[in-house]
Amino acid sequence: MYRGMFFLIFLSLSIGQVCGLFLPGIMADIVNIGIKQRGFEDLSLMNSYMSESEILNFQTSYILKKGTIMIAVTLLAVTFDIITGYLTAKLSSKISFKLRKDMFFKVVDFSYSSFENFSVSSLITRTIIDVENVKDMIMTLMKLIILPVMIFGGIFMALQRSVSMSVVVILGSLCAVACVWICFLLITPKIKSVQRLTDNFNKIIKERLSGVQLIRVFGKEKFEHERFCKSNEKLTFVSLFVNRITLMVIPILTTIINIMNVSVVWFGANGIDQGKMNIGDVMAFLQYSTMVITAFVMLSVTISSIPKFWVSAERVFEVLGVEDEKIQRKVHIQKIDFIEFQDVSFKYSGAPENVLSHLNFKIKPGENIGIIGTTGSGKSTFLKILLGFYNPSYGKVLINGTDARNIDKKSFSERFSYVPQNGMLFSGNLDSNIKVGNPLATDKEIEEIMEISQMSDFLDKNGMNFGIVKNGSNISGGQRQRIAIARALIHKADVYIFDDSFSGLDFRTDLNIRQALNVYLKNALKIVVSQRIASVKNSDRIIVLNEGKIVGMGSHEELISSCEIYRKMAKLQLGDEIL
Repeated sequence: MYRGMFFLIFLSLSIGQVCGLFLPGIMADIVNIGIKQRGFEDLSLMNSYMSESEILNFQTSYILKKGTIMIAVTLLAVTFDIITGYLTAKLSSKISFKLRKDMFFKVVDFSYSSFENFSVSSLITRTIIDVENVKDMIMTLMKLIILPVMIFGGIFMALQRSVSMSVVVILGSLCAVACVWICFLLITPKIKSVQRLTDNFNKIIKERLSGVQLIRVFGKEKFEHERFCKSNEKLTFVSLFVNRITLMVIPILTTIINIMNVSVVWFGANGIDQGKMNIGDVMAFLQYSTMVITAFVMLSVTISSIPKFWVSAERVFEVLGVEDEKIQRKVHIQKIDFIEFQDVSFKYSGAPENVLSHLNFKIKPGENIGIIGTTGSGKSTFLKILLGFYNPSYGKVLINGTDARNIDKKSFSERFSYVPQNGMLFSGNLDSNIKVGNPLATDKEIEEIMEISQMSDFLDKNGMNFGIVKNGSNISGGQRQRIAIARALIHKADVYIFDDSFSGLDFRTDLNIRQALNVYLKNALKIVVSQRIASVKNSDRIIVLNEGKIVGMGSHEELISSCEIYRKMAKLQLGDEIL
């Protein structure tokens, strides 16, 4: 896909660097021939019959000709440098754009189990910062490719001028290689440590800021302060080591450059004094030696940054390389007639035992199903499997007799509407949050569902343009739950799932909403998950879960007489007199 652009960048870089290699030689010719030999490459051509003005014109003509060539080569090198910069920036931007796009759609398409392998903050960091580092790595590597051309080209051009003087450049180059190599060996493992310590440092800051209330309540400020200081000291110590080594490289290479320049001037002066060398050659040598060592300086800076870039690339491709279970989802459904769990069992990855074991039941349209159980009984996991977040470890979830894993994801999600336990809201306003469920909802439909969710008074007072901040932190928990209920109701579905969605409501509001839902959703399949007996006791069927198993199924009255766990829960919540 990018081969053509890579080739153009490499070609442009090569032409620009080759042009740069010819400039010292042209300058040497101007000094040696244009100035010293008055423009005559062969001194025998300058005879006594030529006047001083003719010689001066010849000299001027030669210098202008070489100067014009030098300017043209310089302009050519600058032009190709500009083209290289443009192409490199364009290529890196395209690649970073594609990586961000691929990362986003990969994460959105994650299975629930894959999503839980990465924290949200880590995915954000990988999508933004690490992708930018990969972009910088591409630009850096493009420069790295051409550095050998500068090094070997400079040495080759120096050899063309004088073999004996080239020894100085070669020895200086070997010293520079040793310096860069030692630097690389020292800082590579430390840069990986910096990345690891930075992740830990960010985690501590995030925990400290997000848990500030809890830390203050338990008086753990001193403990957190010490924890922060220790992490900060470790990160600072390793970072200082990396910075010191990196900063030492430049002075060392600068010293090598100066020693080479002094050596070139020294040996060049001796060569000029003995008539073995020209001044122009010495000047060219100075430029070639500087060019070679400058390339080593750039090489050291580039190499020192590669470990950091490489870690970022690994983090990006770790996400892109996640392989979820490949299932052909070709079946489209228009309406859910029934849902059946056939001997469904589930175990989390790495867990010693099943969270759900051998669930068998069938739900028909229009049924009002209640799911109840103690903490840790598997209610949330049951919903995750029903909604397709997880696939059963054993058994099948059938939708109209078809394995749910074979159903097209879009048609599957359109048939379900879900109210999460925490009533998650998005930043925006009331209108945008309600219309997540149905962007085409009319004002009349919104008014109807707001009345069902007991939000009419709130709507009359604040209007649909009422601002909602992140996670709905500017409204109460009960209001968040009622807005989430309204959002689910505006989405026309076959199955409505309420995951403990009435826990933040007072008993009267809870009762009013449930009564309104029974009328509004009389033809839909409704599943209510709760720990409150009052929220499920009027359901057509109540499924009682305990330790991942179904220990009771039936109406409220049937379970009171047949299920000991349900009877105990009802006694604790409703009391003996109501029972």
